[in-house]
Amino acid sequence: MATRSTRTKLTGTAAVEAWLDASDHPHLDAIRALRRLILQTDSRLREDVKWNAPSFFLAEGFDDHVATLRVAPRGVLQVILHLGAAPRSPPPALAGRVPDPAGVLRWAAPDRASVDFGDLQGVTEKGPAFAALLQAWVAAACALDEAKP
Repeated sequence: MATRSTRTKLTGTAAVEAWLDASDHPHLDAIRALRRLILQTDSRLREDVKWNAPSFFLAEGFDDHVATLRVAPRGVLQVILHLGAAPRSPPPALAGRVPDPAGVLRWAAPDRASVDFGDLQGVTEKGPAFAALLQAWVAAACALDEAKP
């Protein structure tokens, strides 16, 4: 009698490590550096693969993902800052809560923005400004959850 093999779905860091090991992205070194930077920015940040890319959520303080790497089309490297997949009605305006003195954010909606990195040099150059932005984004996301009735 044949036995059915079962595949265990990887989650969290194991899923991200497997994704990185399988990736042939031309800027994999930059993706790894950006991942380290994100995880070092706030000790509550955790990772998983969502939307076919590394994505980051808070272990406490906010109930959804807050940042996702955009690595497609091939050669692109961005971080999308967001408040999860589900739209909020009305969308909270975060622009006033997330200072951007370096001018690296591109706002796509009141609750969604992106930072373009391109390659490892971009991560090195924009890393400190991005870390400050991410800290402010996380604080704003947590404040939204605290304000829920």
